[in-house]
Amino acid sequence: MSIFRDDLAKKFVAELAFAGNGGIRVRVGDIAKRFGLEFKVVEINRMALKITTSGEPSSELNEEKAESLIERLLYIHPEILDRLVSKPSLNTPETSAIATQGATASESPKRNEVSDLKSIIEKFIIIDGSNVLHWMEDNRQADKVNLIPLVIVLTAIRRKGFDFCCYFDASKIFETREKQPEQFKEFEIILKKYPIYFSVAPGGTSADDFIILDAKNSKRKVLSNDRFRDHPIQLPKNQFIKGAVVNCQIAIPMLNIIESLISDFRKAMRDLESELKK
Repeated sequence: MSIFRDDLAKKFVAELAFAGNGGIRVRVGDIAKRFGLEFKVVEINRMALKITTSGEPSSELNEEKAESLIERLLYIHPEILDRLVSKPSLNTPETSAIATQGATASESPKRNEVSDLKSIIEKFIIIDGSNVLHWMEDNRQADKVNLIPLVIVLTAIRRKGFDFCCYFDASKIFETREKQPEQFKEFEIILKKYPIYFSVAPGGTSADDFIILDAKNSKRKVLSNDRFRDHPIQLPKNQFIKGAVVNCQIAIPMLNIIESLISDFRKAMRDLESELKK
């Protein structure tokens, strides 16, 4: 799937590119419009990749940064792939060959694409990282935020064959850095090394807004014990996945996940990185 995203990212850049100062350029606003995404959704993904711009739709990216941003968007929003079917500009023989790999003579490419898209969405979970950081506190097994439950959860979810995007409030990142400096030092390596899996809401905004917007548009499930009752957009109850720290274990019944709450944080981090490399 990564090769598929790489190839599509290059094709989108070729479609949206124009000649500007310093070579090939792509406007951030044009990416948002082409993918049918709100500009602020594209912006949080841009910031997750540490790509600096003026924060305007007219902001220009070079070819490399545009490809990186588009590849991330294709990962975070797999429903974008469904739009390729009706866009002749991307229906080149090479793209069609990739999109229809594995199709039998009795199956149409359209049916396979829709089926694959549904599977991708169902196997992708939005994670409220700020909420999971408090699971040990919620069960009175800690008196401050703790990264161990989150790292175990992310590892277990990957082992179950799911992809994910984990959202954080900027304030929660600062709190974790202050209250769990040793843990955060290890975790920050993962944040920087695998940015495609993580999004930090810009300062002054709430990750809840991005989580709800993502879930509403993509119909994907949200792992969180927060129901976001005060949010103006309400998701159906069955779109939430609940979990907890129970009897020194991480339990997520809906996903059939039960994992020991190990105390060796470095081992937990090694396990997570091993899964993210796959």
